[in-house]
Amino acid sequence: MNCRTGFVLCFTAAQFVFAQSPPPENAGVTAEWDVRKQMADLANRVRKLVPLLGKANPTQWMERGASSTYVNQLNSAKASVQDLVTATDRLAERPENLTAALDAYFQMERMELLVNFPRRRPQISERSTGG
Repeated sequence: MNCRTGFVLCFTAAQFVFAQSPPPENAGVTAEWDVRKQMADLANRVRKLVPLLGKANPTQWMERGASSTYVNQLNSAKASVQDLVTATDRLAERPENLTAALDAYFQMERMELLVNFPRRRPQISERSTGG
């Protein structure tokens, strides 16, 4: 698997994992047992990224001339996945805990930024060059 294919595959899988259906109209406050189930489901979906990230081999990519930056990116992705799993597991255990809820929220936001960054990158480059 080459470098570009590996990251495209990881980001596509991550987008699938984070795809969410819209909440029902007039949903109100989610019940504690629903939060527990939703967070457990999310943690299980995120865990599916771990084997996919394990297949990436940035060292092999570097041997073929790719930048060493990919090693750092892969390590960051692995840490982000683990942080999100930990946060959602904690929230599933204690859905009434504000700290756990905020941690899970910020970890989800972090993952969303990482997943969407490759698509936003051309826009960022255009802005910085004035194009």
